Formats: sequence, C-alpha cells, structure tokens
Amino acid sequence: MILRPLFVKSLVDHVRGTIAWAMGVVAIVAVQLSVYPSIRDSQSEVGNIADAFPEAFQKIFRMQDYTSEIGYLSTELFTATLPLIFLAIAVTWGSRLTTEEEDSRTADIFFTLPLTRHTYTATRFMTVAAVLSIVALALLLSLIIGTELLDFSVPLGRFVAGAWVNLMVGAIFASLAAAIGAWTGRRGVALGVAVTLAIGFFVLYSLAPLVDSIDATTPFNPLQWTIGTQPLLNGFDVGYSVTAIVVTATFVALTFIGFQRRDIKT
Repeated sequence: MILRPLFVKSLVDHVRGTIAWAMGVVAIVAVQLSVYPSIRDSQSEVGNIADAFPEAFQKIFRMQDYTSEIGYLSTELFTATLPLIFLAIAVTWGSRLTTEEEDSRTADIFFTLPLTRHTYTATRFMTVAAVLSIVALALLLSLIIGTELLDFSVPLGRFVAGAWVNLMVGAIFASLAAAIGAWTGRRGVALGVAVTLAIGFFVLYSLAPLVDSIDATTPFNPLQWTIGTQPLLNGFDVGYSVTAIVVTATFVALTFIGFQRRDIKT
C-alpha cells in the first residue's frame, strides 16, 4: 500500500533538489553535445590526440573510437560523469529513507498516526524511485532533443538503454543505503558506508581492465551490470538488467525487515 499524501509530501519537500539534479544533467549533456560538432569537423586531428593518450587512461575511460558519436558520448558521459551523478542522488536519498524522521525529530508524529512501517517504507521507496526516474527522463529527453538538433545518427534504443542503466545504478545504491539505514537507524552511518562502497566499486570497475586480479571481480560489481554493458554501443543487456533488479529487490526486502525490527527513536 502506498500512502499518497506522504508520497506527495516527500516529493514537495525536496522538489528543488530534484529539479536541480535534473537541470544539472540536462546542462552537462548540452555542454558535451555542443562540443562534438567541432570534433566531428576535425576527426583526424582529434583522433590522433586521443590515440596519443596513455593506454591506461584509454582503458580506464573505455575510450573506443573517440571521434565517433557513440564513442564520444560513451567516454564523456556514460563512463563516469552520469553514473557518479546518479550515485550521488542514490546514496543521498537512500540513506535518509528510513532515518529522516528520526533526524528531524518528527518520528513521534509520524508513527503515532495509523500508518504501518511497511506502508511508510514502501511510500518512501516510491518517492526515491520517482526522483531517480525524473532525472533519468531528463537525461533521455536531453539526449534525444540535443542529438536531433545536431543530426546524430545514434538509434533511440541506445539512449533508452543508457538512461536505464544509470537509473539502475541509482536504484541499486539507493536501496543499499536504505538497507543500511534501516538496520542501523543512523543516517550518517548509512551515507558513509554507501559512499565508501560506491567509490570502491567505481574504482574497481575503472581499474579492472588494467589489473587481472581486479578484472576477476567484475561479474560481482554493480557497475559492471549497468554502465559496464556499454549501452550506447551494445544496447540492452537483459541478463545483467535482471541481476541488477534482483539485487535491488534484495536490498529493498532487507530494508523492510530491518525497519520493522528496529526501535524507533523519538
């Protein structure tokens, strides 16, 4: 059961932040797209410069055919910039999903109402999902409109896949942060642990092409299940998408269990 007034209140309370994240994504996409025509007009020169980068640098940023439309967008947007934005949104929102009322000293008001913890948790998860979806939609629309104006030839399905994997990056780490917060009752702990894990996974993902021992961890890295599928180049990866959904659902279930068992501090 979703409690509509709580859902609306949660969105309204953070509407400015949501709009800021969405507009930030639109601005970043617009800037990167506006640069590409100059690269397209001087492909040979730019290609030589890109090829001159150290091999390690090229592997970390997955630089493949940098002067092509897909190669450029993959390197400049989907390798690091956009995933880090969605990670930031995820851990920020997820860490306060079940701890915000205690932090703001309003828990005694909320939980004396005829409101079950399951309903509260489900509603807050829907709010986080809505925020991530709004930002992902802003990403998708900015890519579609911008590339149409600049006469790109990237298929629409690749942009949908790109928005989807970034949405799943957010979903995985938001649910992870929520689960930590539900069991500890401390937003600072949830935020700190989730940020540490997010950075750790990102570093492992980035360095995996360079270190054989790290490369062995990629099947267990959430970033491999998402941006590691290279959506602009390969489109949807059904297997990894299912893995990401199952892991997210597991963290969501742990959040419900932890929040139900925990003593709420008022």
